[in-house]
Amino acid sequence: MSTAGPTLPVRIAVTVLSPAVAAGAVVDVYRTGDSGAKAAWHDSFSKTTSNGS
Repeated sequence: MSTAGPTLPVRIAVTVLSPAVAAGAVVDVYRTGDSGAKAAWHDSFSKTTSNGS
């Protein structure tokens, strides 16, 4: 019985899938931040001046 670690196909699968999952996480964080910024700033400026109240 060998206890050297994962077999070669498992190591290859992990090596291929890890960057794909990481890239997906980066895209998800970017999209979440972008949508949050749009929600916070969309139409938030008044075109008229206020009287200080």
